[in-house]
Amino acid sequence: MKKETSIQQLESARDQLAKALNLFDLVSSEEAPAFLKSVNMAFASALLTGADMPFGMAGLCPEASELCRACVEQAGDMAKTCLQSDIDLMQKVRKTGDDCVHEAPFGMMEGAFPVRVQGQVVHCLWSGKLRSSPFSAEEMAKMAAATGLSKQEVERKAAAIPVLTRKQADQMMEMCKRMRAGIEHALTHHIRAQELTRQLMQSERTHSLGTLSGG
Repeated sequence: MKKETSIQQLESARDQLAKALNLFDLVSSEEAPAFLKSVNMAFASALLTGADMPFGMAGLCPEASELCRACVEQAGDMAKTCLQSDIDLMQKVRKTGDDCVHEAPFGMMEGAFPVRVQGQVVHCLWSGKLRSSPFSAEEMAKMAAATGLSKQEVERKAAAIPVLTRKQADQMMEMCKRMRAGIEHALTHHIRAQELTRQLMQSERTHSLGTLSGG
């Protein structure tokens, strides 16, 4: 009989995948491609973590992540569903390198937009989870049961989650794609500039050694 995967195992798998899709974690890992070693972290931080660009997994709509965290803390069946949903999305992004709009638990949707440099995924932008319609009373009752939160607390958190029309959701996903394109462009040129600087310094060092040797 196949052993059931535990909450802790799912959390560990999700966290490992998340690190592989985060530039800051990737740069410090053994899996980092050589070209990333030239990235200036101050530049990367200014590019990716500005106040108006919360590009962690909570994305541009962080409110829904509170419900998912509460669900995982409760450690029931829905907790596994939430964790497996995150894992499935990240695995698909890593495997294909393609944009993905994913159906998340509690009737929400989420977009993932990988940042590719030199053909490799080095980071990912997340839309965050959002809804295309308000929560029904039945859905909020299920969330209360899954998270252990009071009905009033669930209603408060649910009210903070963006409810967008299909057109608005499409516009948000398109905005994420444009942001991703800008980040790819900036990172590509930064890495190229760093490499040219390194080559120039090496050339000057070699020339200086040659001059000393000739003298």
